[in-house]
Amino acid sequence: MISKKKALNLNLKNLSPEFVVKRFITLVIVLRIVCGLIHCFFPITMPHQWRQVDTMSVALRYFLRWSGESEFQVPWWATAVLNSQGTSGVMPMEFPFLNWVGAVGFWLADTDLDRGRIYASLLVFLINLILLRLAFREWRRCLGGFHKSYIPWAIVAGYFLSFSTPYSSKFMPDPMAMLLATWGTAAIGRLKWWGILPFALGLAMKPTVGVVCLLLILTPLSLARLRYMAVSIVAAIAPGAWWYKIMVPKIKLLQMQDDLFVIPTNFNPMTSLLEFWFALLSQALFY
Repeated sequence: MISKKKALNLNLKNLSPEFVVKRFITLVIVLRIVCGLIHCFFPITMPHQWRQVDTMSVALRYFLRWSGESEFQVPWWATAVLNSQGTSGVMPMEFPFLNWVGAVGFWLADTDLDRGRIYASLLVFLINLILLRLAFREWRRCLGGFHKSYIPWAIVAGYFLSFSTPYSSKFMPDPMAMLLATWGTAAIGRLKWWGILPFALGLAMKPTVGVVCLLLILTPLSLARLRYMAVSIVAAIAPGAWWYKIMVPKIKLLQMQDDLFVIPTNFNPMTSLLEFWFALLSQALFY
């Protein structure tokens, strides 16, 4: 039998800084997941409320076009806004993978648009959680030693405990694109060819997420590995380049077929900045 004093000493030894940090991050993850799921059932809120509404409306427009707009005489993939004021509403934008996912949510809800918004939000949030898990697991396989213990947890913490935290459960392409690129980068670091696919999709959705490839400097480097990584990154850039250099100009040509109604807006940079920081500080944990 182990004495109570000895058992207490053993328990205290287990409370290493690494153990405490991981348990704290785990607690925050659970809290963020619960709050994110609850948030999906409520109306769209800040930050970037207008961006979320626009992104959701494009998803709804895809569903409407695929299900009932038989007179829509443009390709099914062309991006279009919801408030088109009698025009086709075609508008160039980022690769619409997130909008296609949202359209599935509206399809599941049939004719109930409010329920469709909830389903679309839930789908995107759950996919982001799956991608986060895949990225975490892939980076644990990719790295060893100190990096294996801390870097994957830092990636998870960066999603739930960083400047980007308020966006983690929002209907925006940024979180999904970043997670896809992070997952793909880890696979490329392991010299897996399939890592090109999620990395390329993330780049097409949001080209700025390409900065995550800098994480490859944490992996074992050699001339052969660097050559493989460089070829993989170039291959991943190709689909995004195809979308922005070839398909977007085609959408612009479609847009010229009729006049697109543009809604005038009054933009006050100072007010927007204050609203953003207030939302960032007050909603970082619970929304």
